[in-house]
Amino acid sequence: MPPTEVSTSSIEVVFKGLIVLTIDRRPRPDPAAQCAVHLLDFAPGHTLKVSIQQSRGKEWPEIKSYGEDDLSRFFSLDVTDVGNPGFEFEANFFSQVVDLESSSFYDKRVNLKPIGICSTFLFNNGRFRVADMSLDRLFIKRGSGSGMPQPFRRVATVVAADIALERAESQAIFANGGDRFRFKQPGPPCRIVISQSPANPNDHSTRHAELYNNVVAFDEPPEDKIHYHPDEESSHAREHEHDPEHDRDHPEKAADERFIPPHALCFPPFLGEGPR
Repeated sequence: MPPTEVSTSSIEVVFKGLIVLTIDRRPRPDPAAQCAVHLLDFAPGHTLKVSIQQSRGKEWPEIKSYGEDDLSRFFSLDVTDVGNPGFEFEANFFSQVVDLESSSFYDKRVNLKPIGICSTFLFNNGRFRVADMSLDRLFIKRGSGSGMPQPFRRVATVVAADIALERAESQAIFANGGDRFRFKQPGPPCRIVISQSPANPNDHSTRHAELYNNVVAFDEPPEDKIHYHPDEESSHAREHEHDPEHDRDHPEKAADERFIPPHALCFPPFLGEGPR
C-alpha cells in the first residue's frame, strides 16, 4: 500500500509526559545519528497518544492519531536528503533537561530495562529545544534514608525537535505498523505530538517521576538511588493562592504563582546516551 502523501516544508516533533529520550550527541552533520524515544509502560492514570497534525491557520487539526493499543513496538520517522543531517541542540538544552548521566545525578552510564518500555519511536533529524519548563523546582533525595529532599531546579517538561525539509528532494517517512505517511515540500507546517500525560492533571496521588526508576539500570549499581519529589513549598503556596494573608507573608510568590496550574502536569523527560 503506497504511503499517504502530506505536503509540508517543516515538521515539529513534540515530546511530553513519561518519556525517556536517548540521543546520539554527535554534532551535525552526521547522517548516522539517531534518537530513540521510549514510552514508559505501567504508567497508571496516564494516557498515551501520538497525534499527527497539520496547520490550518491558527488551528492544528489531526491527520491521524494513535493510542497505546495502536502503536507498534517500534515506530519511526526517517528523514532523508536534507541539507543538515543529524541533530543540533539549542544553547543550554542539556542544562535544562534532567540528564541522569550528568554529575548532578548518577554521573555514570545509565541503561534501560526493556521490560518497562511499551513502545519506542526512532528518528534521525532535528534541532532540539526546550518547549516548556516546570512551574516548580524538582527536588531529589539520594538513598533510601529519611533525609530531606534537596532542591535541584526548574526543569524541562516538554521538548521539541524541529525538522526542515528545505530541499525539493527532502522527505520524511513516518511508519507505524502498516501505516505510512510521506512528508514532502511544499506545504504548511506539520506536527507530531508524542504524549503520555496524566488523564487527570489535578491528581497528585502518584509521584509520577518515580516511575522512571522502574526502567533505569546500571552496569554497576550506584551508591545511592535517586528519588524525585515535587516542590512542596511552591505547592503549599498554590493551595493558598486566594488567601490575601498568605500573599502578604510571601510577597515573592504572590505575584507569579497565583492563577497558574498546579505542580508540573507532566514530569520531565530525561536524557542519556543509552540504552546500549
